[in-house]
Amino acid sequence: MVYIFQSLIDLENPFQKGNIDSIVSCCRNIAMQLKLPQDVIDATEVAASLYDIGKIGIEKDLLWKKGALEGGQKGVMKNHPVVACELLKNVPFPWDIFPIIKHHHERFNGTGYPDALKGREIPVGSRIIAVVDAFHAMVSRRPYREAHSIAEALSEINSNAGIQFDPEVVEVFLRMAPSFFKNKLQKGALKILLVDYDISNLTRLKMVLDLEGYEVVTARNVADAIHLAETCLPDLVISELFTGNKEEGKLLEYVRNNPELEETPFIFLSAINNSATRIAALKSGADDYVSKPYEIREFTLKLEILLKRTKRHKEVIPIVKKAGVFGSLKEFSLPDLLQILEYSLKTALVTVMNGNKEGKIYMEEGRIRYITQNGMSGEDALLEMFQWVDGTFSLEHGVTIEKTNIFVDSAYLILQTFSRLDEIRRLAAG
Repeated sequence: MVYIFQSLIDLENPFQKGNIDSIVSCCRNIAMQLKLPQDVIDATEVAASLYDIGKIGIEKDLLWKKGALEGGQKGVMKNHPVVACELLKNVPFPWDIFPIIKHHHERFNGTGYPDALKGREIPVGSRIIAVVDAFHAMVSRRPYREAHSIAEALSEINSNAGIQFDPEVVEVFLRMAPSFFKNKLQKGALKILLVDYDISNLTRLKMVLDLEGYEVVTARNVADAIHLAETCLPDLVISELFTGNKEEGKLLEYVRNNPELEETPFIFLSAINNSATRIAALKSGADDYVSKPYEIREFTLKLEILLKRTKRHKEVIPIVKKAGVFGSLKEFSLPDLLQILEYSLKTALVTVMNGNKEGKIYMEEGRIRYITQNGMSGEDALLEMFQWVDGTFSLEHGVTIEKTNIFVDSAYLILQTFSRLDEIRRLAAG
């Protein structure tokens, strides 16, 4: 049932990632590494398959739009999580997936939608989907931009930890990304344009290719297919061929005459199995002609071999060199980071670097327990670090320490440190 819903989503929105297996597996993997209860893991997995179903019915011109969305258009797009819950409300799911779907566009700092939830107010499943969805969106081509590289996408995810995304989820994601996506995105980085007038045939083959891990966009007529080929630059085109219909020839002609697509492999599928039709298709410039019925495994293996010969074949390179979330103090101040960790009740080690100076702040369930910095300790060390406007920070979750040198509430400590800093500035100006 879930895959049927997902196929409907992708047919309506051809720029859908087309990589449902990777998205669902990644979300489940993160939930398991976070040691969440089994029912939460299962709910997150199912929600990850259905969170975009609210986009069904949105006009193609809006989904494909190259420019910025205008007022009313933004409202339509922002309403899709609520629409998804409405569409699914009568399905008797054994898990509570609706809050997860509804809030997957909330932001960790409280600036998301639909309810501007913040931190742990956002269901943990939603926080997981937010990271995974953003990553897959960035590494997929869109009508208004090229796909980001894996390195660029992971860097963007990292830079938004604590702002858009839960830092703990980001850390787990970055740690697992190199090994998880090396194989998953080998195929997912390649886009296949699938064209068929018959929606049932289109759905079946798309589901097969999705499960293989490819990113698939679909069209049911040649006009839409040419538009998609122009905007998303597929790495492979598979088109149905019907007797007496010359439209498919227009698509092949467009592909061969486009400098950016001229080397793109093109395969015709057809129920017609005679040598004359096959020869005519190959003479017209197609790379292969596959007669129905065909053996699925043989067909997908043929695609894999054909794609490996193309110049666009991408090799995924592990780019995360060490664990943890990293950032710049110019972009994300230390006080803001500590306040988020306190609000979210996190246990973590924050390491702050400023030139040759290094400070460490240990937190346990949102409470600052121990601070040290170049021979200084406690509140004086924190005061020094609050004055660092340049430098970097790293965040490692789950790190604890037996020592304690902070005995006051964290919120009070931060306010007190700000007061001491204001006093120092007044004296300096004085």
